[in-house]
Amino acid sequence: MSRAMLGVRPEVVEDVAVRALPRRPLAWPMRVVVVSAIALMAGGLAALADRVELLVLVVVVAAVIIAALVVFGHRAWQRGRSIDLMIEAVNSVVRASAPTRDLVTVSRWRGGWIGAPQRIVIRYPGDLVDSDLKFAETLVVQVSNRMGIAYRVKKNDARRCLITLTADPAAPEPVVDPDQSRLESVLSVIIPGVSVDEFVRDNADNLQRTVLHWPPTSTSRVSKTIWQKQAVDAVRSSVVAPNAAQLTIDWDLTADRGTVRPLTPLPDVLPHPPRDDDNPMKIAFGHFRDGTPCVWDLDAPLPHLLIVGGTGGGKTVLLLSILTALPTGMRRDAFGRWVRDPDMPMAEIWPVDPKRLGLFNLGLLHGAKPAATREAAIVTYILKVKKLMDDRYEYLERNGPHLRSTLDPLVLAVDEGEEMADMLNEWWKSGGGKADWCQRMGLEKAPTGSIHPVMTAFGSILRLGREARVHVILASQQAAASWLSTSSRSQFAVRIALRNLEQSTSMMTFGSLVATAGLENKPGRAWVSPGMGVPPEHAQIFWTPKLAQGLGDEDRAIMHDLGITLPDDPGFVPHDDVVQAPAEHGEAEDVAETAGGEDAGRPHLYAVEDSAPIEEETVRSFELSVSELEVGMDILVDVDGEGVIATVESIDVDLEDQDYLILTYLTEDGERGEVAVPDDEQVTILLPE
Repeated sequence: MSRAMLGVRPEVVEDVAVRALPRRPLAWPMRVVVVSAIALMAGGLAALADRVELLVLVVVVAAVIIAALVVFGHRAWQRGRSIDLMIEAVNSVVRASAPTRDLVTVSRWRGGWIGAPQRIVIRYPGDLVDSDLKFAETLVVQVSNRMGIAYRVKKNDARRCLITLTADPAAPEPVVDPDQSRLESVLSVIIPGVSVDEFVRDNADNLQRTVLHWPPTSTSRVSKTIWQKQAVDAVRSSVVAPNAAQLTIDWDLTADRGTVRPLTPLPDVLPHPPRDDDNPMKIAFGHFRDGTPCVWDLDAPLPHLLIVGGTGGGKTVLLLSILTALPTGMRRDAFGRWVRDPDMPMAEIWPVDPKRLGLFNLGLLHGAKPAATREAAIVTYILKVKKLMDDRYEYLERNGPHLRSTLDPLVLAVDEGEEMADMLNEWWKSGGGKADWCQRMGLEKAPTGSIHPVMTAFGSILRLGREARVHVILASQQAAASWLSTSSRSQFAVRIALRNLEQSTSMMTFGSLVATAGLENKPGRAWVSPGMGVPPEHAQIFWTPKLAQGLGDEDRAIMHDLGITLPDDPGFVPHDDVVQAPAEHGEAEDVAETAGGEDAGRPHLYAVEDSAPIEEETVRSFELSVSELEVGMDILVDVDGEGVIATVESIDVDLEDQDYLILTYLTEDGERGEVAVPDDEQVTILLPE
């Protein structure tokens, strides 16, 4: 691996070079030259004296001496080279200014032709704390690994700063893995003075564990994320093992060590478990590698959730996993414990789906409104959620912030947030959005600018929603500053990235490059940060099937365990959620919760008395053609000669007359109706002031 690939600066290479000894020269060639010269002169004299027998003797003796010089000289050089490598390793422990050959003295070579010294004396600087057990232990490990036999400390002469090691025949000889020296060589460019120990493999040749040690002077360098990432990449590229791509490093900066280990495997599929009735406000949506659940806590200080990932990455499946697990049919008993009560719908979901099909059939969930898919309906939903948030603030201001716990969660779920922003801004620039805004707000002239004003309300929900228990789930391909401001992005505590991200997206999502590599390219894999400032980790997201007919037995069982009845289930009955809303004189009355009813989403006062009367909301109306209606809009319909507020549930073409549209609506009293209307007929649209 080249220095360019590792991104190493030249000064780093120079620093490593200072820690290496100069190459040991070969002494025996010069000695061979000297002996050859002497033999040549002696042979010449014997020839001049006509002493043939003396000439033969000179040649034989010279040949024996030269052979001995070559053989024993090369052995001495090999021994010296092994000592040089050991000196460099020892220097990383004793931290001398630069390694020298005076640092170590060896004697009593035994064991084979090259052998190993039985006695090693090491000199260390006087400012070193030699009483530290870690110092002696690390020194023994380094020397044993370099020399290939086990050593132990025989004596530590603290007065003279000398430590003596002797061979330990009782200890098993360390087995040196062939990848160990290569890995150490590569890592030494990234982490100066690093050593590689305890190279452990399994029967299938998978690397199970190895330990990295480095001098304290390198700890500040190791603490930086960029060097940690490069070290992990170096391990994966240097180790020859079937599981090399799954290796990671656990960093222990306090002990100046790192442990290389394989990643804990994640399951390929995790079916969504049943709801947790004991902790309904903690929404589990997956598992980390260590088996702990990934949790979105609705009671957390920053209650919003951000999902980032490319097309087909699984954002919609993750959205469904979270939305289907939101608390429903729960209430607290007299002792503050959660108990199931089917008459208490709790969580209220306002979905926005510019893709139009991602959150299809979400109305099967208790408390869920039909998804807003068009520009006008999206604006209506955001404004309604903003109005409901403001109502909750007024309620808490009147009655006290201690009643915040009595408010039910209200969730604004946006699938493809960047697409939503682009759609609204294009609509605004085209003029249609400006005309709609002027009608809604009673303005003669639309505000200037190229951004739809409703995005300001969206940002306000992100910043102020916490105290009113208004939560936002935002899914998008990236959380770029071009459409989501930094202040808005900082409101998301839980952040999820599906698959590995580009560097810029990782920085915007997690504030680091950690999520750019290392995650397997499999469905449901994600980087998950469960709270502000918490580094993201690998996780597997729960599998949740779409809310559709024709599901298999396993997927249908998942839905039933979550308390969801599907349209093709026997005995399916569409549900009408009923919540408790405060009445005018402080008494609670049943109000049907609809997709756009004015009472939807108000504070739910379970056994809580209202100390002040609630003022009636005022509404503003304007005319709109039936062909421009959107699901979720509030309209005025004629029921038995009386004008009744109703919410549009569906709009279909009349098969008998193509110029007519069939509107299905739900009144405030919970009664459904259907009417055929010409597509160019004007209807009255109602909006809250």
